[in-house]
Amino acid sequence: MDWKRVESILIVALLITNIIVVFALHNSRALSHSEILDFKDREEIVKQLLEEKNIIIDTELNNSTDLLPNIHLTYETYEDGGFIELLLGDDYKVEGNKYISSDSEIIIKNEQNLVYKRNIIPAVDILNHSKSPLIANLNEDDNKLNRAYSIDILLNKNLKDDEISAISVAEDFLTNKGIKSSAVQFWKVIKLDRDSYCVKYRQYEEQKFLEDAYMNVIVVGDQVVELDRKWFGSIVQIGSHSEIESPLVALFRLMSKMDDEGNISENRKVIRSEDDSTNDKKSKDTKNKKQPIKIVSLELVYRLVSDIVPIRFLEGDSTIYWRIETDTGKIVYMKAKEIRE
Repeated sequence: MDWKRVESILIVALLITNIIVVFALHNSRALSHSEILDFKDREEIVKQLLEEKNIIIDTELNNSTDLLPNIHLTYETYEDGGFIELLLGDDYKVEGNKYISSDSEIIIKNEQNLVYKRNIIPAVDILNHSKSPLIANLNEDDNKLNRAYSIDILLNKNLKDDEISAISVAEDFLTNKGIKSSAVQFWKVIKLDRDSYCVKYRQYEEQKFLEDAYMNVIVVGDQVVELDRKWFGSIVQIGSHSEIESPLVALFRLMSKMDDEGNISENRKVIRSEDDSTNDKKSKDTKNKKQPIKIVSLELVYRLVSDIVPIRFLEGDSTIYWRIETDTGKIVYMKAKEIRE
């Protein structure tokens, strides 16, 4: 046997393998900005690799990286009473962590969680489906038409007439109370029963959402009966901006989070592609036919969390994560990586 020839072949094979590994695992910029393949080609390659891992991508991907600032977050607390007065007016009494007016009350939980409830609810009308959500209000400050909520909500959320009416009631409430701002972004609406809905909002900053900050507005008929709020009051930029990997690189890394069962694990959380109660007696062929994991949302978000132990924070430096949501509603977070020269 020609050992020198074998040795040469092995050296070449190892060299090619190392090049592939370096490109795939470490050269994020090359995967993000390759001049050889355009974005659609690279996207198709990544999607095919994920499908082999039983993951389907059912969401639009951004073809660029993000340059995001690092921010320090502080939860809003309510000791000064300013936000309390927006909801109750100035005629209320205080009993411990409870603020009570003639028709409503507010309870403060864990310092940063506010729950507002109407105790006396006027007679309500059934949601009026003929009410037009597209009526624009004149903003006297800049003489521009300012819609209660964006056309994007109406066109891209597949909303029904009754859901749109519930959103309109919630938007009017937030606007009239002086709570609506550019940071308050509609997220989704959930029907609770025949005439009641939960309209959910998220906090928006630096073109990204802040996780674990929310306002949930409960609408019954044409009235708001409850508001559950947890919000960041102080947001301060610290240090410099960070260039974050592209979604394609994040999805490529996601494959390393998969186990042999096709489950995604991150931060001690597991998203399973089939019910945990699967009968162990099922045959191997049946297991191989399990439903794929379908990713319906992939977005960058800021989170105020600890990597060591679960702690209830009031403030701290945030971390940028990929928020990955499946069609079953399960969520996994994967820490985003910076691109470094």
